[in-house]
Amino acid sequence: MRFSDKVAVVTGADSGIGRATAVRLLREGATVVAVDLKHTAPWPSEKDTARPHRLELDVADLDAPARLDAYLHEHLGRVDVLANVAGILHIAPFLQVSRYDWDRVVAVNLTGVFFLSQAVARIMVAGNIPGRIVNVSSVHAVVSEPHAAPYTATKGGLEAMTRTMASELAPHHITVNCVRPGATRTKMSEPIYTPEIVRSLLAKIPLGQIAPPEWVAAAICYLASDEACYTTGACLDVDGGYAMDGSLPGGGPTHERREPGRRGDRSGIRHRPRHRGTAGPRRLRGRDDGPRRRRLAETHALSRGAGGKAPEWTSVAVDTRTRGGDTG
Repeated sequence: MRFSDKVAVVTGADSGIGRATAVRLLREGATVVAVDLKHTAPWPSEKDTARPHRLELDVADLDAPARLDAYLHEHLGRVDVLANVAGILHIAPFLQVSRYDWDRVVAVNLTGVFFLSQAVARIMVAGNIPGRIVNVSSVHAVVSEPHAAPYTATKGGLEAMTRTMASELAPHHITVNCVRPGATRTKMSEPIYTPEIVRSLLAKIPLGQIAPPEWVAAAICYLASDEACYTTGACLDVDGGYAMDGSLPGGGPTHERREPGRRGDRSGIRHRPRHRGTAGPRRLRGRDDGPRRRRLAETHALSRGAGGKAPEWTSVAVDTRTRGGDTG
């Protein structure tokens, strides 16, 4: 197994991406320290799967690094892997974000990651351990997410910090990488993913699916393994193509869902060929572009109301430290 005799710390481990990561590490032989504000969900009871060490810790607390350091020295004596999955999302229009809201998001998503990573890296360096640190960013580090300015700022900062940490820790044979998930189904995201939002996401994501947390956990565990020993300072997209796809609905080629079972349908996706009647840009004059406009409206439904008007947003704080990390 890839993680036999390895000690791994996973934050945000009570559910979602954090839980999926911790479970996979356990099943692949790691000794896991599951960190979260509270531990509420039962762990797998498979005969061959060990139970994790559970540590209740707020990563934003000033004493969190010292408490983690003390726990590792007292109970395990080493650490090989740190997966920083915990995060917090505050939803509010830019003009209404308070200093308290900003400071709280930065404390968890950026400051907490920095100082927990520092504490773990010090143990790795002192023990001459070629460790792995994996940070969890979001597709919204590179794609705008209206009404989440503090969150997107911290995720962009996290990716820049990952590269700097990777440069400084490389002489100690410690790799630092980042996973950038897209739309992912977790307890935190389910209330957000209304039928309208899901339709809009599926219209935008080239692979046409919303990820379960296990798909993101697989990427985290790859970067945490010896298989990724020559990868550092990288950010791995796990978003179904969301961030890289620049096509507009109605432009060619497009991705359209097909009804299952139709003749010739193997993947559930068909590609409409480019218009071949003219050279250069596709001409829409004289054609019914109603379907194009409807698809365009769906694509923008994430940030606009169904009637094309900006929704009346209220300030909502979503603490994902107990919900396993990002929605993407």
